[in-house]
Amino acid sequence: MDKVPKRQIMRISFTGAQSTGKTTLLNLCKERYPNFIYVDEVTRRLKRDKGVEINNTADNYDETQIEIIKDHLRNIKIDHKRNKVILDRCIYDGFFYTRYLYEQDKVSQDVYNYAYRIFRENRHKYDVIFYTDPVDVKLINDGVRSTDIDFRNRIIEIYNEFNIDFDANVVKISGTVSERWNTINKILEL
Repeated sequence: MDKVPKRQIMRISFTGAQSTGKTTLLNLCKERYPNFIYVDEVTRRLKRDKGVEINNTADNYDETQIEIIKDHLRNIKIDHKRNKVILDRCIYDGFFYTRYLYEQDKVSQDVYNYAYRIFRENRHKYDVIFYTDPVDVKLINDGVRSTDIDFRNRIIEIYNEFNIDFDANVVKISGTVSERWNTINKILEL
């Protein structure tokens, strides 16, 4: 908890591989902090609103990843000066999933470069990012996320390769749901 910013926390996000407890924790935040502004996860919204396939089954990965990155950028610009904003995912997710797809030759070099540039320029624009540790959470089928264990494991490896714990605004949360919630609640109560 020594990495918690000393200033007012206004722009908050969750990040992590699929099926690591982000939505569960976001729902707890919605119950405890109903006056915050909440932004649903980008890829689920794209699937729902535009009928775009997500995860590792899309038809046009370049187009999908560009839309996802643009949506993350729009979310960064939400007015957070008057209200606290909590995002289900952030630019970390946009870049790390693009990185995976690039490794699979499903995303062009141009899209990968675009995602990396946007990631570098914007990753510190969040006051706090809760990284949900995948160790404690099993992969489950919710009808939306991929249940491909190899896909999930590679995403986890990419998070580890970038050592996001090193970033000052990232707080790694782990343990039971209750332990994770206690960490989040202590930070949001500041």
